[in-house]
Amino acid sequence: MKMTKSTHGLLLLIAILGISFIVGCSLSAADPTPAVTTTVPSSADTSVAINGPITATFNKAMDPATIEASTFTVTAGTVPVTGTVTYDAANKTAIFTPTDNLDHLTTYTATVTTGVTDLPGKFLGADRAAKTPAADKVWKFKTAGIGPAPVRNRQIITERIT
Repeated sequence: MKMTKSTHGLLLLIAILGISFIVGCSLSAADPTPAVTTTVPSSADTSVAINGPITATFNKAMDPATIEASTFTVTAGTVPVTGTVTYDAANKTAIFTPTDNLDHLTTYTATVTTGVTDLPGKFLGADRAAKTPAADKVWKFKTAGIGPAPVRNRQIITERIT
């Protein structure tokens, strides 16, 4: 059987697509899906300090530009907690630092949304092809009761009485 130019071109195209598929599959299998591996406080923790940061540590390096106030939130019921969000690249950790102390004996919900991506752009919890984000990472914790006043970013002022 004599091969025509169109048959030769079609076989070449099939070979290129097959190689691309094999290489693409092996690369995505080697690159894990972004996930939150550790949270502080942990889910269902009680007696959490009212003056500490809330953190989420990832299994791989994440894109710092995607870790911000809209993708890492903390709420008390439906009321948002104000604070700043930073990313510690060396430890692969997102940090939410509340502006003020949290309220005593209150249940809070922390959320890292699927808007967070790794450096190649794969969504948090995405399928292997990174085309469909999975669910947000959500955890709840409860703060401690009233006790000694916490010391955080407070300035102690003393006056000399004469």
